[in-house]
Amino acid sequence: LKLQFLYFIATRNMKPAKRSKVEEKKVSSNDAKEKRMNELTQEIDQLVEEEDMRKAQIKMECCDASNKARKEMAKLAKKQIPAFWRECLCYNETLRCIISKEDEVVLNTVSEMDFTEDDETAMFTVSVKFDADNNEFTNKELKRSFGGMPTAVSETTGVNWKKGRSPDARNEAEGRAPTDPNCAYSFFELFEAGELDESEVIVLSELRKIIEDPISCYLGEDEEDESDIEALELGEE
Repeated sequence: LKLQFLYFIATRNMKPAKRSKVEEKKVSSNDAKEKRMNELTQEIDQLVEEEDMRKAQIKMECCDASNKARKEMAKLAKKQIPAFWRECLCYNETLRCIISKEDEVVLNTVSEMDFTEDDETAMFTVSVKFDADNNEFTNKELKRSFGGMPTAVSETTGVNWKKGRSPDARNEAEGRAPTDPNCAYSFFELFEAGELDESEVIVLSELRKIIEDPISCYLGEDEEDESDIEALELGEE
């Protein structure tokens, strides 16, 4: 017992061993997933209390769905879980940084998200459909193409902002410069006319991944694939 006490005194101020980048990433990922699963459990409990058993069942099935069943599960979840797409996008680390409070309200009305690939140009096209009007713009569907061959031309539907609702109009009305940390912004600026910069292409690529497997994002599962982990491991050697 005395030896145990002396050991405790000697080690209580010692710093824990430094984790490698890979270990830190895995721990961070596991913590995020555990947090999300706890949130979903609370949501399910709340639905059970409200006797909305159908939605509670859908959420539980999402948590248990195998990879093969997830595409069918996603179809059901989109219809049965309110604001399903908003939750998918806002839980993504890359996308939530550019989603404003106004955007969240609009994302509640998203009925479908999809993407297609053109075999000739190798371009991807992301589309977002809305099933209700919103206070920001009049479009019922937004589309944006990206990637592809160097000669391919990026196309977009553009955003038909309502009067005074575009981020530029709001910033101008408030006298805010583009460099102002409080300036207005919007996820939907991705669909405005003009060439895409590198960061916007990254965001659209992330959006495409979510559309491919929305259930994984909804559950807050690890976004890193095996190649990312391997790259980190090689970098540490």
